[in-house]
Amino acid sequence: MGGIFVNIAGLDKVEANYARSERPFKNEGVARHPGDRGMQAIADAIVKAVPQPDSWPSPATELAGANTLARPEIFSTIACPVL
Repeated sequence: MGGIFVNIAGLDKVEANYARSERPFKNEGVARHPGDRGMQAIADAIVKAVPQPDSWPSPATELAGANTLARPEIFSTIACPVL
């Protein structure tokens, strides 16, 4: 099983990605973590990097009871450094 590296280097250069840009925090460690915008930027990078095979079942198939929601073969370890 392989993995997909998602390079999010550079997201730390955008102040709006930090929690401290959204509101004040007493704890500096918390303030340095990604805020909502930063988390969205990380999620967008991951979604962009994960292949979207044409063979995935449709949502109707999922709802019909086919146990394909958990498909470990399409997920790999993704290394995401903290901003």
